[in-house]
Amino acid sequence: MRILLVSVMFLFMLGTAFAAGDITIKTEDVAPTYLNTKTLTNMLNVTLNTTSGQGNITAVNVTLVGNLGFVNVSSVAIVNSTGSVVASNNTNLTETTYRILIPAGFNATTISANTSFVIAINASNSAAFGDNVSVSIDSLDSFGIDSGTLSFGVTANSTGSLVHDLHANVTIYPNFVDTNVMNQTLIYKLTPTGTSGIKNVTIIIPSTYTFVNVSTVTIGTANDSGLWSYSTASNYVNLSVNTPTTSPIMIYFNVNTSRTRINSTRFSAFIDGGNLTNVTTDIISPGVNVTTQQLMFVTQVKTAKAVALANGTDYWEFNFTFNFTANVTGLIQFKMSNWTDASSPPNSILLNTTNISYASMRNNSNFSNTDGQVNITENYRRHFGNKLSVGDTGLTTLILRMVVPSGTAMSRTWAATYGVLFRAYY
Repeated sequence: MRILLVSVMFLFMLGTAFAAGDITIKTEDVAPTYLNTKTLTNMLNVTLNTTSGQGNITAVNVTLVGNLGFVNVSSVAIVNSTGSVVASNNTNLTETTYRILIPAGFNATTISANTSFVIAINASNSAAFGDNVSVSIDSLDSFGIDSGTLSFGVTANSTGSLVHDLHANVTIYPNFVDTNVMNQTLIYKLTPTGTSGIKNVTIIIPSTYTFVNVSTVTIGTANDSGLWSYSTASNYVNLSVNTPTTSPIMIYFNVNTSRTRINSTRFSAFIDGGNLTNVTTDIISPGVNVTTQQLMFVTQVKTAKAVALANGTDYWEFNFTFNFTANVTGLIQFKMSNWTDASSPPNSILLNTTNISYASMRNNSNFSNTDGQVNITENYRRHFGNKLSVGDTGLTTLILRMVVPSGTAMSRTWAATYGVLFRAYY
């Protein structure tokens, strides 16, 4: 009895494994009105259904209809229900037909979840704006099978899609910014690489940066504010161009940086062309990531001249040495309090009066050479500082001079506090 039972079960298993089913093929048009070049675009959804047994589809012939032309097609693909390409072909079988082999096959069973796939096409950037294309499955002969029989009610066609070519390369500058900088300017550069004009640009602002405003936009070489407008929220900047453009776009916007380090964070961007929306841009070197970190450290403050006569021309002088943590270009911005001494009440020395600035910072030892010399105030001034381009292991020394005004009280306890930051720019 045990041997007989095993034999019966074995025969039953064989019979089930090879039972062929009648496969019904259904299609659904999913083609968009407009498609973009260099983008895999879903055109026709195909569903396989069987009520008994199983069938396996191993190939599909796809015919392209319209004036796109096979020379402007990068590939025709089969995409499964999870969005993965399972088979594709970039070589046409005839002038309009592509045969796509499916190595693993698509099984149609009553319990299988893998019974639907999408036919998608990828138009190359040689396609002309306004070309149109649709896909067609001509007949049951369009399918290759290794089991089952097919039934197919009507010829399956997608609607036509018009070709657009909307693309842009993007970068952001600078890629490194200092901590705790108010109104740090960032520049987002878009260089169109397609023939379709850009109408809108959306830049996603990471939550680790506080957006302040858009200061200016240049389109090509023009920076006329009448050419564009923008809207914002806490997490994005949306720029609208009055006339779609294929000229480079530079968006200058300001953010406040954090007090602490923020590792490399992406400022993503999407472009619209009027008909196409939310097109992902192409990132090129140096990329669209920004790192916030302390860009420099004061490694040494050395007194070069500590004694001065209170005659309005003599001075104190100090050498500040800075060590940088990134390759950056920008301004060292220095602020200092008015000087006070330990008297009660304390005496004071103002950094600036109406006509005279007593405190200055320079980047050379020759004080008569005013190149790179900046007057010091009690607050950072956005566009004022000592311009530098330094490497990530560079040491830079700046010289602070404080002229002692006439009539200053004699004291050995004069002191002031200072702050310093680096305002990176491109």
